[in-house]
Amino acid sequence: MELSPALTAKFEKLQTSYPVKRSALIPMLMYAQDEYGCVSDEMIAEIGRRLDLNNVQVEETLAYYSMLHRKPWASTTYRFARTWRAC
Repeated sequence: MELSPALTAKFEKLQTSYPVKRSALIPMLMYAQDEYGCVSDEMIAEIGRRLDLNNVQVEETLAYYSMLHRKPWASTTYRFARTWRAC
């Protein structure tokens, strides 16, 4: 997968910032999601390759954290009250 120069620089900095490579996994997933809107299968493979992890290890982390998404979210979310107050 071809990454933007900015994302590549962030990934390289993260890889050298932690004594254990796997520690950079969550920040890398968050940066990827910020840039692409979600974490695709290609991105999972790329991050796994950079951190010497297999795809399943990356997917397990992705599934555990609710702030990380495999599919793009809508740009607007509406929330409705479930109870109405009678006057």
